[in-house]
Order: sequence, then structure tokens, then C-alpha cells
Amino acid sequence: MSANNWQVERSRRKCAVSGREFAAGEEYFSVLQEDGDGFKRVDLAAEVWATFDKTGLFSFWHTRAAAAATAKRLTIDAEAVYDFFTNLITENSPTAARALFRYLLALILLRQRRLRLDGISRMADGQNVDGKKTSGEDAGGQEASGEITNGETTGGEMMKVFDPRAKTAYEIPVPAATPAELAAAQDELNALLACN
Repeated sequence: MSANNWQVERSRRKCAVSGREFAAGEEYFSVLQEDGDGFKRVDLAAEVWATFDKTGLFSFWHTRAAAAATAKRLTIDAEAVYDFFTNLITENSPTAARALFRYLLALILLRQRRLRLDGISRMADGQNVDGKKTSGEDAGGQEASGEITNGETTGGEMMKVFDPRAKTAYEIPVPAATPAELAAAQDELNALLACN
């Protein structure tokens, strides 16, 4: 799925079940549910959360509705970003869209100093976005060139990060995305994780 095809709504500032608008300062829950290759955000009032069926949730976080006049700057829940990242990092064969999300979340966590950058390295030719070796031939029987297409990396850079909380090192392929795809992915992450 291309980053330009992600269809995720921003918080509507109301409960998806009851339809009630959140008051300024009211605490509520936001959940991410898998929706095809992407994610769907659902906001729930605290009283609905207690009885909401939580099976199949990809991630969730607790947040507070900002007053309309104070909602000038994007606020992202750092714990939600970390949980989303740790869920994505465990996927064995992420789609190009999820690989791009994983990379952008790692950058956010680096900025928040929740991950430490241990270096950047070149991946060997013939590897894909999850670092697994490919056969050396493409689907048409041609020798793989190591080119990067549609957000999948077959010979690009690998970002090495360390998670001090989990005491784990990760190697995250740097996806080859156009500036437009990166901007679209960033907008979608903002929509998914925005708390205001």
C-alpha cells in the first residue's frame, strides 16, 4: 500500500460508540485497530472503554481532550508512540506502509530520547525491508539489482537503534520513500497519534 493511500481520520473529539462530544480536559481512550494494510483510529469515552471489546486491538492509549483555544500545537503521547513502535517492530514481514511507519516512529522515539542511535550501515544487496535475504532474482527471473522501489529496501541503509527500556538493539531498514510518501506517512501518524 502506498503512503498516499492511507485513509486514517484524526480524532473527531467525540466517542465513536455513544457519539458524545468530549469536554475540554475530559479523559478518553484512543485505540488503533488493523484495517486492511493500515490502521483505523477509534476514540472512546472512559465509561465506554470499561465495556468495550478489546480483542483485536493493535494499540491503545489514554489521553485528554484539549480545549479548542489551546489546541495549537500537536501533542503526541510518548507512551502510545513507544507501544505502537514495539508492536510494529515484532512483525516479521511488514508491508511497505508498516515498514515506513516503523521507521518514522523510531525517529520520533530517537528525538524523545527513548531510543539511542547506534549507527547507520549499508545493507547487503538482496535484502528486503525486514532484513531477510531474498533469492537474488526478481519475480521475472532477472538478477536482483539492489534497487529500492515502492518503499521496499533491497540494498539501502539500516538504522541501528538501542532500546534501553527493553535492553534490546534493533536494526530498522531505512525505507526508500519519496518526499511526498514521507509527508503523507507523517500526516497519517499525526492523525493516528495526535492527542489534541
